[in-house]
Amino acid sequence: MNKPASNKVLRIVHDDYSDGDRADTLLPRLGCELVTVCPMHGDELPSVDGEFDAAIVYGGVQSVNSEDPYVRREIDWIGRWVSIDKPFLGLCLGGQMLASALGAPVSRHPEGLEEWGFYEVHPTELGRSFMDDTMCVYAAHNEGFELPQGAELLLRGDSFPQQAFRYGNNIYGLQFHPECTPAMMQLWLDLGRDDLGKPGTHEPARQLSDSLRYDKAMGEWFEAFLAKWIRD
Repeated sequence: MNKPASNKVLRIVHDDYSDGDRADTLLPRLGCELVTVCPMHGDELPSVDGEFDAAIVYGGVQSVNSEDPYVRREIDWIGRWVSIDKPFLGLCLGGQMLASALGAPVSRHPEGLEEWGFYEVHPTELGRSFMDDTMCVYAAHNEGFELPQGAELLLRGDSFPQQAFRYGNNIYGLQFHPECTPAMMQLWLDLGRDDLGKPGTHEPARQLSDSLRYDKAMGEWFEAFLAKWIRD
C-alpha cells in the first residue's frame, strides 16, 4: 500500500477497551503512526497545530452533556482542531462531541429509544459517494446529534435520523461503530449487560446472529473509507 499523505494520527479514547479496533489495525498498515491519549485518565491533549496530521475520537459511556471538566475540555479542543480543517473522524461519542463543538444539540430520543445492535443506515443523495447503498451497521448509544449548521448529512437512520455527516473537506461525525470488531462487540455485551433490554436495543443472541450476517460488509466499507480518509 502507498504511504498516506497524513502519517501521524492521534487516537482519543474514553475507556480501556478500544485497542484492537479496525482503525487501530488498519492505519499502521497504511503507514500511519498512532498515538493514543485518554483524557478520562488525565492525559493532556496536544496542540491542534502541532505534530499530528489527523485525529480519531472514539466512543464511550460518557455524555456530551456531562459537566465533567475533561469532557468539556475535549469538546473545546475538537472545536479548535476542526477550525483549521484538519482530518477528523468522530465515532459515536466522538461524532456527538464534534456536533456539539459545532453548535448542534445532542440529546436523548424523544420516545426514550436507544440503539444497541445492527441497524440500517441509508445514504442521502450527497452521501452516495460515502456509502453507495443501505447497510446494517453496529450502534451502541442512548443519545443522538442534530446536524450542525454548514454540515452535509450523509446517512439517515430510522430511530436516530442523523447517522453521519461531513463538515469541511475531511471532517466526519458518525453515530455508529464501524471500528467495532466481533471480539469487541462480545466484550461490550459482557460489560454492559445492565443496559440490555432497553427500548430499541437488541438482545445478545440477535446481536451475535446479526454480526455473522453484517459485520463483514461493514468492516470492508470502513476499511475502504479509512484508506480514502487518511489519503485525502
